[in-house]
Amino acid sequence: FLVWFSTSFNLLLVPALWGVDRASSGSLRLRDALRWGGVGLPLRRIGRAALLLYPLWVGANYLYVRALTLATAATVTAVFSTTPAVVAVLSRFVLREPFWPLKVAAVLLAVLGVLVVDLAPTLSAAGDDPSDALTDPTDTIIAGGLTAVAALCAGSYKVLLRKQLGETTAAPIALYLAVLGALNVVGGGVVVLVLQLLGWESVQWASLPWCATQPTTHR
Repeated sequence: FLVWFSTSFNLLLVPALWGVDRASSGSLRLRDALRWGGVGLPLRRIGRAALLLYPLWVGANYLYVRALTLATAATVTAVFSTTPAVVAVLSRFVLREPFWPLKVAAVLLAVLGVLVVDLAPTLSAAGDDPSDALTDPTDTIIAGGLTAVAALCAGSYKVLLRKQLGETTAAPIALYLAVLGALNVVGGGVVVLVLQLLGWESVQWASLPWCATQPTTHR
């Protein structure tokens, strides 16, 4: 629900971009804000990119949030920081960018650092005082796996977005994110509803600020 709710706000990016430019220059028209390279509205290409990349967007965000419920933020953030390494590797094969030895060393060091950080709670629990572990070792390992997949999704998303849209400006990116938000409102809303019905996700509606119950007046 959290991923669906936050992604839905992408719908506001195009109006916000147009409003800011309109206020600053007073001459930008909405159709100019949505124009891509003077060719016209790239709705078909942007829509195709949104359909392709939406599962990766959801996977990266959902798995990251789910991992935070199992391990500390420090562990999850450390594992997710390997996303640049994923981007570096995929850029070599997908975008045909040069892969320098320095990048290879950076990838290896990043993986090594992730292993050390991810296994630290397990090693601590295996010591003389199991209470030294901040979280359950099994949960930490599961969270590390979820975060690693999230990093893979995030890295793939960034590389494929570059491949789909190429060199572009802020306006087409805002339009793409708005289309992604619209797709999320419809398709993601169905997924949230199904997860609720199956009991795999539980939303405490009363805990939401705008759904909080009003105090009752006792007579």
